[in-house]
Amino acid sequence: MTPRVLLVGDEVDRLLAIARRLPAEAVLVTGAEVPPPAGPPVEHLPPITSAAVLREQLGHLIAVHAARAVVVDGPPHDGILAATADHPGVTWLWIRAAMWRRGAGSAWRGRSAAFDGVLEPGEFAAAGDEGWTVTEPVDTVAPITRYDRGELLPRPDSGEQPALVLRGVRAAIDGFQVIDVDARALRRADLAVARAGYSTFHELLSAGVPTVFVPDLAAPDDELARARFAAAAGAALCYEAGTDLDELLTHAARPEVRAALARRCAELAFENGAQQAADWITAKTRDGRDGKPLAPARVTDASGTSLP
Repeated sequence: MTPRVLLVGDEVDRLLAIARRLPAEAVLVTGAEVPPPAGPPVEHLPPITSAAVLREQLGHLIAVHAARAVVVDGPPHDGILAATADHPGVTWLWIRAAMWRRGAGSAWRGRSAAFDGVLEPGEFAAAGDEGWTVTEPVDTVAPITRYDRGELLPRPDSGEQPALVLRGVRAAIDGFQVIDVDARALRRADLAVARAGYSTFHELLSAGVPTVFVPDLAAPDDELARARFAAAAGAALCYEAGTDLDELLTHAARPEVRAALARRCAELAFENGAQQAADWITAKTRDGRDGKPLAPARVTDASGTSLP
């Protein structure tokens, strides 16, 4: 069997972005819903009830897929740490998120020692990061999005009704039609109203979609800091508690406001770090264990479809 790389976590868009750029075949291990077409094979990880169950599940998947590397995108729970000790011949890598809210996530301090490498996905709003990770620097890459800007579908000719995209927020704007599109087709949107989670935030900015961010204040990552930073940079609008959301949306719907936001996004465009992350995983896997390069994977297009 060709050895594989296991990509473990629920930040599906980020892991899919990395998976199709790896030179080795990857397997996505997740409890989250995976949108079609996913690209790599998927192993659905059921809700974990104990560290022992997680340890056993990971051990089983490592054996089934002859895994040479396990990349954990998310908190390294006790069951994961136990599995790293069980399988010392496997390269263990941690994609450690930044931008934690103050007081959140500190339980994961010190767990980097169990891994052969730790990578931090870049943040557009990194200057506003006040979380615990800023005092523990690790390898970093540019913000990771599913697609490079050149892979995004072009903006179509304007229709009769402007299009509105919603991501995790319920909203309505007079005269706008709500559409459902994937990350590659975001340029169809004339306006978005969205939470400021990692993937959504960076995908909308990268696509240049005028956006009103409505941060989830209960999320472990600091969505408010992300949204405020984008607003201060002139690249988005940020909903603040106590303000009138309907009034903010009416303001955002004005053509001149949307044009200014889209223009500012283009001026502040950032590189996609997905290929950098894939290269980092490849180098760590090659150098961290037996020195042999990862076996080549299928070649895929932007949607994950196999090519000859």
